[in-house]
Amino acid sequence: MVMDYIAGGNLKQYVTYKHGISQDEAIKYIQQIGSALTYIHEQGFIHRDVKPSNIMLRKKDMQAILIDFGLAREFVQDKTQIHTNYRTESFAPLEQYELTAKRGSYTDVYALAATLYYVLTLKLPFPAPFRQQGANLIPPKQHNPHISDTVNLAILKGMELRAEKRPQSIQEWLKLLLKKKPKVVEEVIGDKLGKSYSILPKRSNYPRQKFLQIP
Repeated sequence: MVMDYIAGGNLKQYVTYKHGISQDEAIKYIQQIGSALTYIHEQGFIHRDVKPSNIMLRKKDMQAILIDFGLAREFVQDKTQIHTNYRTESFAPLEQYELTAKRGSYTDVYALAATLYYVLTLKLPFPAPFRQQGANLIPPKQHNPHISDTVNLAILKGMELRAEKRPQSIQEWLKLLLKKKPKVVEEVIGDKLGKSYSILPKRSNYPRQKFLQIP
């Protein structure tokens, strides 16, 4: 596979230089890489090496570009296949440690979620085998309290050890990542101060109604 020369630095260099970036900026890059991965998966390939240093930020417009397809392989979703077990620690799911295992879009979902973990925390998540042996994955929000609950949950879900518990496609994971919490409007009556509040209009605002009394 031949790729054009891209002027710019990689995402790992960028977030290190900036000492971290905002959640919104990070998600923008992740969405762009997610779109690229979706296209790759539709062509029957998985990348197998998604990580911050394999994401270039094009200098002229700061567009995120996925590079290094050296580990990319053909796949059939959920079919047991033989692949090399080359990988990058902290960004590879358990199935990449096996020569023979089921592969799928969810393999790259794990790596993309781990990439977002690093970009938002500047911390490497524990490698999958360590977690399988009992090491707990520290929620990214514990490293960076500015991460929203929605993004925190999406990262953890994307990094589930068991492939079947992860979102099964990049688009499914992105929907989880971008999900907005609904605004819940509640009627609050009587707080600790003894005051009463209500979102309902005052009774005088309602039109008067006549009722028929049946004997």
